Amino acid sequence: MELRSFQQAIATIGWAVTAPLFDAATIAELRASIGPLVHAGRGGARNLLDEPRITALAAHPTLRHLATAILGDSCFAVRALFFDKTPDANWKVVWHQDLTITTQRRADVAGYGPWTDKAGVPHVQPPTVVLEHMLALRLHLDPCTIDNGPVRVLDGTHRLGRLAPEAVERLRAEQPESVCLADEGAVLAFRPLLLHASSPA
Repeated sequence: MELRSFQQAIATIGWAVTAPLFDAATIAELRASIGPLVHAGRGGARNLLDEPRITALAAHPTLRHLATAILGDSCFAVRALFFDKTPDANWKVVWHQDLTITTQRRADVAGYGPWTDKAGVPHVQPPTVVLEHMLALRLHLDPCTIDNGPVRVLDGTHRLGRLAPEAVERLRAEQPESVCLADEGAVLAFRPLLLHASSPA
């Protein structure tokens, strides 16, 4: 995907999938480095920016190129997660927006709340304007097909602000969903406010 097409897709529909950006050897190395961090029966791992290999990946020029094209040169990674749907850890994700961010510490600031704690890290719901200036990048460590619980989205809903539950139900009834399939080594990028869900693998 050309960079201009990538930018246009993020602006208009709120998401884009690239061609594979990392070769098989790099992906295999990432799988090997992340695997030991996942506890048995868990569908992933949190706080991966504590791992030097993942911190380096977050600053990799290929990913930075995508991020800065949308957010500008001053952007930076704030969180890294790993998801892996397996027979021992399989789940459904209901339609939602990503409304929570990680912080270094808790502080009482107007417009920020409620606060929660996930794996020892404080999280908070910020004002909508903060979420509107964020971007999620999901690097696929294996092919994401129709059979293994791909992300499903409602195009353009990232432009509607924070949605009440009744608005989510109305949009689901009115608008067809798009399925975000991706090859190994490809990146799915999307705005946090984009309505998205996924089925079990």
